[in-house]
Formats: sequence, C-alpha cells, structure tokens
Amino acid sequence: MALRKVLRKSGGLLFAFALVFLAACPPEEKAGPGEKEESPTEGKLPRGALTFEGGPEIQIEIATAPEELRIGLSYREKLCGLCGLYFVFPEEQTQTFWMRRMRFPIDILWLRAGKVAGTSENLPPPKDPNAPEWSLPRYESPVPVRHVLEVPAGFVQKHGLRV
Repeated sequence: MALRKVLRKSGGLLFAFALVFLAACPPEEKAGPGEKEESPTEGKLPRGALTFEGGPEIQIEIATAPEELRIGLSYREKLCGLCGLYFVFPEEQTQTFWMRRMRFPIDILWLRAGKVAGTSENLPPPKDPNAPEWSLPRYESPVPVRHVLEVPAGFVQKHGLRV
C-alpha cells in the first residue's frame, strides 16, 4: 500500500520503471583509477584451524553464506603458505568452481566425510581478472562433496596429500 501512494505522488509508471531499473543494475565492482580493489570477504570470515592426518595444520577462513561461497578468494593478492579458505555448502552435491577475479594460482581439495575425495592442482588465475564469467574454465568435484578447501598452488604436492 505504501508503494501505491508513492507511485501516485511521483508520476506512476516512470517512477516504477526507474525503481525496477535501479534494482536490476547492481553497482559496479571495479575500483577507480589509483584505487585498490578490496576483497569483500578478506578479514571478515570466521577463522579456525584444520589439520591433515600426518600433515600440516593450516589456518583457515570459513565461508558459509551464499555470497561468501560465491566470492571465495576473488580480489585477494595472495594466500599464505599454510592458509586456506574452507567452504561449507548447505548440502552434499557436485560442486563447481571458477577462478573469477582471482590473482594467483591455487589448489582445490574436494573433501568428503573428513577425507580428501579429489584434488585440482595448480589452477591458474584467468589472464584477464575481469574476464566475463561465461568465459572462465569450470572445475568440478569428482564426487558429491559438502566441503571444499582452497590453498596456495603446490600445497597438495608439497605436503603429499592424496585421495
């Protein structure tokens, strides 16, 4: 009812069209000249530690919200050697990842029931970090998983991790 009153007072259709148009156009994510792009998630996610049996303990950030899961490590400049981003999805299913706005190579560990179910290693960032989403390669879990861990490229080989 409040929207109807606003429409009557403001010229009706033109205002409604402008309102719908603005809602359909999200703000641009690019930084201006001389500005540094910041990761919307960096430093804002819950933290924890993850230990591999017979392997290293790493510091992790934990992504659970839909937007956190979508953004992942996008915009970041690097990830420390014993750091990772741990994704917790709502349900176990085949997970598909891309390297949207990534700036460094990573390894992906596909985790199921607390074990490594598969790995995707040395995945390069796109040559153009602003490449359209449709043009990016997709990386898919070999089996349905609920948990995924992104770590710096070479981590899997360095620590001898395997399925």
